[in-house]
Amino acid sequence: YIGLYGYSFIQAGQNVTVLLRGKGWKELITDDLSDNLLFIVNCAVSCCTGLMGVLFTGQSSHYRLLYAIGYKHPYTAGFVIGATVGFLVSSVILGVIGGAVNAVIVCFAESSVEFHQNHPRHSQKLREGWALRLPNGKIQPENRIALTLT
Repeated sequence: YIGLYGYSFIQAGQNVTVLLRGKGWKELITDDLSDNLLFIVNCAVSCCTGLMGVLFTGQSSHYRLLYAIGYKHPYTAGFVIGATVGFLVSSVILGVIGGAVNAVIVCFAESSVEFHQNHPRHSQKLREGWALRLPNGKIQPENRIALTLT
C-alpha cells in the first residue's frame, strides 16, 4: 500500500489488516509459515558458512595467528565468525524474499479478479495452494466472481 497508493507506513498497515480481515484471511495475517521457513533457511546458510570458516581456519595461517593471540580453540572462532557473516548476509537476502511473499499476498487480496483475468494459470495455482491453508478451504469473497471468468 505504501508503494501502490502512497499511504504512510501506519496507514498502510491498517488498510492491509482491514483488507485481509474483510476477506476472511485473518489466518494469513497471523501465519508465520513463510517467515519460519526463511528463518530455517537462514540458519542452514549460517551453519554452512560457519563450516566454511572452520575449513578456512584450518587451511590457512590464521590458525596459528588465532592460537597465538590467546584463542584456545581457533576452529570455534572460525565457525563463529563464518556463521555470523553468513547469518547477516543471508538475512538481508532472505528479508527481500520475505517482503516479496508479503507483497504477493497483499496484491492478490487487493486485485485477485484482475490477476485471474490476466494470468489465469498462475491465478489458479495460487488459489489451489492458498485454499489448502485457509480454514474453510475457499478464497473469499471474490472466489465466485473469479471462477466464473474461466
